[in-house]
Amino acid sequence: MRFPAPRRAPSSALASSGPAASGPSPSAAPPPTATDAAAMGGLVLRDVVVRRGEVLALDGVSLDLAMGEAVCLFGPNGSGKSTLLAAVAGILPLAGGSIERRPTDARAALVPQAPPIPERMPLTVRAAVAMGCWGSTGLLRPLTRAQKERAGEVMELLGIADLADRQLSAVSGGQRQRVLVAQAVVSRPAILLMDEPTAAADARSTQIIYDAAARAARDGALVLLVSHDEEARRIADRCLTLDADRVVGDTREGPR
Repeated sequence: MRFPAPRRAPSSALASSGPAASGPSPSAAPPPTATDAAAMGGLVLRDVVVRRGEVLALDGVSLDLAMGEAVCLFGPNGSGKSTLLAAVAGILPLAGGSIERRPTDARAALVPQAPPIPERMPLTVRAAVAMGCWGSTGLLRPLTRAQKERAGEVMELLGIADLADRQLSAVSGGQRQRVLVAQAVVSRPAILLMDEPTAAADARSTQIIYDAAARAARDGALVLLVSHDEEARRIADRCLTLDADRVVGDTREGPR
């Protein structure tokens, strides 16, 4: 079944470039097909068109993306990378084409570009991570014991367990990005959307965030990660290059 756009909002509660490639090398594995996406689960995009006001932001993008893949999106500013994530998340409506999630109830979580946190906002790191569970518990509902344990595991994984009781506004930019990643992965989304997650991160935070993205893919999630950092290729199964609102490169990378 196909529908105009995914309706489910991303579970991240704080959320509301590389060189162009000429194509896969002869020895590279081919990208997944629609049949693969149907069998393995994933995303099928067909002739996707998105407008931001009068601006054409995506123009006829078609992709088949399979679960268990880490896919990095490269390209210059304004090429449509963030727009593609927002369209998949259901934040932006489609002006044409279709996006299908397989299965159709596959849940997506978005790690946004670092949002400003008001200094007086009374929100601890622990509470921010817990907000990632609201998609299943309901707004402001207490976490179950299993969810609390999962939140603790994720904070350990992202190296922020010792910051759990700190105010989110008081931690560094790199630490804040790790909190946003933890918030997104705590509920084990089927589709993890990461919009320049290391833009404000130092070297240690960057490595931790990339490792978390690779782990999510190994655990079966489809990871779409927007980056200008060539280092992101080390965790990618596949790299897409966007330019002028279109996909102009699609290459397979080595094993993670």
